[in-house]
Amino acid sequence: MRVSAKADYAVRAAVELALAQDAPSRPVKGDHVARVQSIPIKFLENILLDLRQAGLVNSRRGPDASLREVLEQVTLADVAHDTLPDHVLERTRGPGAWRRR
Repeated sequence: MRVSAKADYAVRAAVELALAQDAPSRPVKGDHVARVQSIPIKFLENILLDLRQAGLVNSRRGPDASLREVLEQVTLADVAHDTLPDHVLERTRGPGAWRRR
């Protein structure tokens, strides 16, 4: 029996997501699944969309989506004068966060 690439990738993605259940408080990033399972990211995005529409997985926006929000609300003058809004400053705290040098 021949298995399509999409079916193969979907099973591998599902296995990776099942392995992540050991740490359910941490979401699994699509690029992580793509990397460890050697799945092309565009293929994986389509598979995850299908799984989400079927109600098998949940998704939420990651930090890249909030970056756009910050860029739309903060001016260069805000950065230069160190007058960032409090909600933006909150996003700069924590591991791996951008910090002014």
